[in-house]
Amino acid sequence: MDLRARAWIARGPNGAPERDTGDMSAQESVTVDARGGTPDSRSELFHLSDARRAAARRLGHKLADKLLGLPSAADQPNGTEEP
Repeated sequence: MDLRARAWIARGPNGAPERDTGDMSAQESVTVDARGGTPDSRSELFHLSDARRAAARRLGHKLADKLLGLPSAADQPNGTEEP
C-alpha cells in the first residue's frame, strides 16, 4: 500500500504557500490471512486499516520534519545520525 501527500505553510488564510515539501510517500505491507487456501476477507479489513494508519502516521512525521527543516536519514552520510 502506498500513501502520498504534500504539505506547506501558509501564514494566514490568503497567505502564499511557503516551504512546500513536494510529493512525499510512505509504503506499508499488508498481511493476508488465508483460511482453507483462500484469503480471509474479515481479517483483511483489520490488516488494511492498520496498514493505512501506520503509513499515514509515518508520512505525517516525514512531512512535519521536512517543514521544520530537520534532516532525514537520507541526508546523513551513510544513513548515520548526527550525535
